[in-house]
Amino acid sequence: MLFGYVDIAPVSRTPRTNESFTITCVTNGSESLTWLKDGVFLSSCPTESPECFPPKMDSYLFLSNVGSKTFDLTITSVSLQSCGRYTCSDKSERNKDSVTLTVVQFENDSISPITEPDLGSDGNITILTDCVFPTSVYSQWSIVRDGEEIDNIKTSTSSTEECLESCSGSPAIKFKTSVFHQEHDGESIAVGYKLVIKIKDVDEPMTWTSQQRYKIRDTTITTNGSANDKKFTDGEIAGIVIGVLLGVVLIVVIIIAVIFKLRN
Repeated sequence: MLFGYVDIAPVSRTPRTNESFTITCVTNGSESLTWLKDGVFLSSCPTESPECFPPKMDSYLFLSNVGSKTFDLTITSVSLQSCGRYTCSDKSERNKDSVTLTVVQFENDSISPITEPDLGSDGNITILTDCVFPTSVYSQWSIVRDGEEIDNIKTSTSSTEECLESCSGSPAIKFKTSVFHQEHDGESIAVGYKLVIKIKDVDEPMTWTSQQRYKIRDTTITTNGSANDKKFTDGEIAGIVIGVLLGVVLIVVIIIAVIFKLRN
């Protein structure tokens, strides 16, 4: 019997939950290969047969390509239970290779508000995710107006809760974050709140934007306007007019007094 080298092709990326993912094993002369996960038998693939036994189980499919001596283990729907150490071994068990697989569970539709203040009221806006993995989570709240971010919020709270689900013994977490809204009754603008949640090494973030509109203080007069942009009340305008008239009268009186003194 011939036994040759066994090699698992490098895993180039971390799979996402709910997608399919394939691990490929290559040999040059072994008469059969065996797939194991965490030391537990999954399937055996004779190198001269186009079939593995069993050809499938649970969420796994096993395919044999006799011509190229490649053997595929395909996870049909990746989940946290897919995490673990996968081993491809020949019959002798002397030639084998292994790869440790972790997954990303981080879906944009697994985020939802659990509290929002009533319309026109103060209160916390609190967001909770479903179980996510890995657990290096960070977030950023911002204020949006007409679809554009106009300010980042620097004050928010966050906490995590361990899930029963885990990846190779490391629990997934639920991530909760809150920001406080204070409704403004005076000069105000209607805005929404936006939350972006990210995980390290994952490009696509979770995002949530409030459908409800909130009123906050309109700071455009003081931050973007000039002194000439200030709006005055009727009382302020009346005071200005009276002050100007009194000033004119005082100037006239002074001029008359000076002329009278010069003539005398």
